[in-house]
Amino acid sequence: LFFAVDEASILERVKSGSFDFDEMEDPTDEAMDIINQMLTIDPVARPSAKSLLEHAWLESSKAEGEGRFAKNLVARLRKFRAASQFKKVALSLAAQLERDEDIRELQDTFITLDKDASGTLTHNEISEGLASHGAKLPKDLADILAAVDTDGSGSIDYTEFIAATLTRRQYLREEVLWASFRTFDLDGDGKISREEFEQVVAMSDKDDITKMFEEADLNGDDHIDFHELCVMMRKSASPS
Repeated sequence: LFFAVDEASILERVKSGSFDFDEMEDPTDEAMDIINQMLTIDPVARPSAKSLLEHAWLESSKAEGEGRFAKNLVARLRKFRAASQFKKVALSLAAQLERDEDIRELQDTFITLDKDASGTLTHNEISEGLASHGAKLPKDLADILAAVDTDGSGSIDYTEFIAATLTRRQYLREEVLWASFRTFDLDGDGKISREEFEQVVAMSDKDDITKMFEEADLNGDDHIDFHELCVMMRKSASPS
């Protein structure tokens, strides 16, 4: 959308709201329309999130996704609850780095569960959606969902849902692991320092950040390398 020859030129285009669809492969009129609306510079003229969620392009996408519902959701959510804090943070990154085509079923599942099209899932929406698709609801479902709600907002947003329901095959792909590692490795020197980790992990509790970092720093050299990140991601937590 904001293609240009260098970073400075890209930033200028972003600031001025100058974009085109030349780099997109056969975008539909509806897709271009919603993008144009979302990228309206004037905040007064820009449509609200609620109205955009009712756009024809999203409605058609929702219709296409009907009937596709991820299996074993409760088991996936339970595994996320039992994962280490470091792994939860890394999974949240992976959720944002996955290609749409690789997580289409999870996206469709989120849309199916999001009955009021608010962009977040309430505990009731999840429990009713699971039940309507034949899932047996465990007694500790409320505790499981509370663990998925990593920002403590009282509902589960898109990134939290995707992070908690990714399969091992999805998040252990080498390109996803490398993309996650590079997000932490801010200076590109091939290792994650404490300072870099603190910058990426937006948490107010420094003790929690320190605990997470030291958990992943397996050899105690005060850095996390790619191998150590992979070990942490491959590690299976004991059921809680």
